[in-house]
Amino acid sequence: DWMDLEPDQTTMLFTQEGQQIRTVNVATGQAGPDFASGTQDAYGLRILADGSVLVADGANLALVRRVTKAAIKAGPAA
Repeated sequence: DWMDLEPDQTTMLFTQEGQQIRTVNVATGQAGPDFASGTQDAYGLRILADGSVLVADGANLALVRRVTKAAIKAGPAA
């Protein structure tokens, strides 16, 4: 399970080895809407400088863009 803090320093994105990238407001502790869904066993994530999110499972990488929040399968992780 991984987490990363958005540039607003309030929204935390995190995974729980499932199909969603979840959000939580760290100032209030309230869960927010899912950032994305449809990933496969997501566990590693990193917010990139352009605001997109790189997410990994045991074999694949996906790029999730903030605007569409659609996963783009990148193929096997080396």
